[in-house]
Amino acid sequence: MGLFEKRRFRKFLVYVANFDENDPRTFEGVDPKKTTMRDVYKKFDLGQDVIDFTGHALALYRTDDYLDQPCQETINRIKLYSESLARYDIYVCMISSAHNVAAQGKYIAIVSTTVETGDPEREIKPALDLLEPIEQKFVSISDLFAPTDLGTESQIFISRTYDATTHFETTCDDIKDIYKRMMGSEFDFEEMKRKKNDIYGEQEQQ
Repeated sequence: MGLFEKRRFRKFLVYVANFDENDPRTFEGVDPKKTTMRDVYKKFDLGQDVIDFTGHALALYRTDDYLDQPCQETINRIKLYSESLARYDIYVCMISSAHNVAAQGKYIAIVSTTVETGDPEREIKPALDLLEPIEQKFVSISDLFAPTDLGTESQIFISRTYDATTHFETTCDDIKDIYKRMMGSEFDFEEMKRKKNDIYGEQEQQ
């Protein structure tokens, strides 16, 4: 996603976050009961990749039929997804035949959260309700572990357990933390860029 596409997508997400079906002032010229989602995407000049991501990963639609339907339901679905992250820490990741992991017309959804009660499945019910009908469901609970020793003395550097997030941000942070504990300094991404440029430069000269 390029810089300008990110800006347009951000404007779209801000619009969705502010949207209130009971407050016409938030519609910004859109009639939620008549304007199609396809026209809403056009309004924000979003590219096809962003449209696919929004429809299938955020709104959790299995087909593109929603594009020509009134936009209110889709906007509410996107709001529900973002609110689930902000309020309930429920994460949903969807993969399908497009990723060569499921049969045509089928998809695999992974719903995760950090368990806080004695009824874990009930905690993810808002996400499961969005995914209905579900053909098969598998529930598993894993313990979370973290190193008790930084490794500076023992020279044994241990990573943390994968958490409930699906975007690998915390995993990347853990990798950077391990590097800092091992090397005694932060990982220098700019130095890697310089080395990459040097390598490519040498190849061009050859």
